[in-house]
Amino acid sequence: MARLGIALGLIIALAAPAVTAGPPLSLTASTDKTQYALDETIVLTLRLENIGTEPTTVTEATEGTYRVRVTRDGRRVRPERLLIRFSDDPLVDQVEALRTLQPTESVDVRHDVGRASPTGAEILEIRLAKASRKFHQARASTMTVPGVYTVRLEYRYRGDDGGLPNVFRHRLRSNTVTFTLVAAP
Repeated sequence: MARLGIALGLIIALAAPAVTAGPPLSLTASTDKTQYALDETIVLTLRLENIGTEPTTVTEATEGTYRVRVTRDGRRVRPERLLIRFSDDPLVDQVEALRTLQPTESVDVRHDVGRASPTGAEILEIRLAKASRKFHQARASTMTVPGVYTVRLEYRYRGDDGGLPNVFRHRLRSNTVTFTLVAAP
């Protein structure tokens, strides 16, 4: 009878779904306004917050850390590919920007939305090449047409740990941010 109870308990334990903890971080994207004229600067802020119970290390560098997806009026904005060079090594900058967040601590990171022209903006996604290559790749999602835009970012850090503990190396998606671009007055 005792064996039956143990066997039954083992079957129940094996049949129960595994409970996995969610990521110890949350990523929240926001803009300072919901509507911009095409000649205005869009301010995009990313907040990384430690929602776990242990310290977690993240990088505050944006180059090579975020993937970007932009849509206009429900259709994906196809990014233009560019090759770029940096005066300083962005791989080193990523490590120098590592920061350990204690539980409930957060850091705000400004993701620059550059000017594509006098009437428009572009969000750059930098993809860092390995140390042996000279050029890094940028993908520019250009916003020069009025419409309703959505932006979603994904945090991915693959750099060195810089000797710091618990470096977060998983994918983490932000919420979707929506804003409207209107013709400049």
